[in-house]
Amino acid sequence: MVFEKKIFFKGKNRFYYYLVGAIKGDGTEAITARSYGLRLYAKDEDFHKAFVEAINGCFDEMNITENIDKRDGLKSTCFYGNGLRRIFHDDLKEINWIKELDDGYFCALMRGFFDAEGSYTHQKSVIRGYSCNHQHLQMANTDYELMKLLGDECLKRRIANFKLSIYPARNCLGTKDKIYLRLHSIEGIKRFFLLIGSSIRRKVPSYC
Repeated sequence: MVFEKKIFFKGKNRFYYYLVGAIKGDGTEAITARSYGLRLYAKDEDFHKAFVEAINGCFDEMNITENIDKRDGLKSTCFYGNGLRRIFHDDLKEINWIKELDDGYFCALMRGFFDAEGSYTHQKSVIRGYSCNHQHLQMANTDYELMKLLGDECLKRRIANFKLSIYPARNCLGTKDKIYLRLHSIEGIKRFFLLIGSSIRRKVPSYC
């Protein structure tokens, strides 16, 4: 069976932390009675390519499967292998270890998280005859503890001073509060993309 193929882990490098950030943002553990894998839903083709590149940067002989949902056309990428649970599960379950990462690995994790959950918008408008530029960077997730930790770490490491906001869940069964990390400062946004960047071109300002 393909799921029995042996994998060769190259170690916890920047590709690994990019994967962890992306999966914490918009991925899931795919667990069955016979296998353990990780799945990510990627709307952007360049995000999908970056995700596969990161897998290949972490492993030799990895099992990768791709599926496209017939309902919405959304592509999902899964990778499976013996030993994946031992490598990933604890880092995906816990978050406090993130505080101990060196800056390079932390930036790789944040890049994966932003690629999965982040957005950047730039709008120009004219108000009372004056031209105005409105820039906005944000990341959204339902895990308050994770979002607060990432915001605190970005501030501590002088990457960005995010504003954390909580939007209560609507009165719908099964929904959760949405937590946002937001930047409005142009200089703050420039610094974020200088240090973190993104693999998704449409999320990157034209001046970066």
